[in-house]
Amino acid sequence: MTTLHPIMAQALAPWMPKKPRPAGDFDSFVAGIPCRIEIGHCEPYVPARISGPPEDCYPAEGGEIEFEVLDSRGRPAPWLSKKITAKDEARIEQEIINFRED
Repeated sequence: MTTLHPIMAQALAPWMPKKPRPAGDFDSFVAGIPCRIEIGHCEPYVPARISGPPEDCYPAEGGEIEFEVLDSRGRPAPWLSKKITAKDEARIEQEIINFRED
């Protein structure tokens, strides 16, 4: 197998097949910067049910979501994680829930 010179590999990159992406990540953005979100642990919130017969009632459960912010090449980006606001975190958590439902 031959390897291309790095400059040639960069020039041909738009036409080369992309590597398959892991099943647990998706594209998003933080502070307007494109990034990828890798899902670590996702336990969606299940609301309490208090109506009906007592045996059908149960308390609220879950609500834990862990994720890591990666740069556009899939490398950990702690500098970008520091820019996450509460609004970004809520949006990303909703994106994770939607991603898991698909």
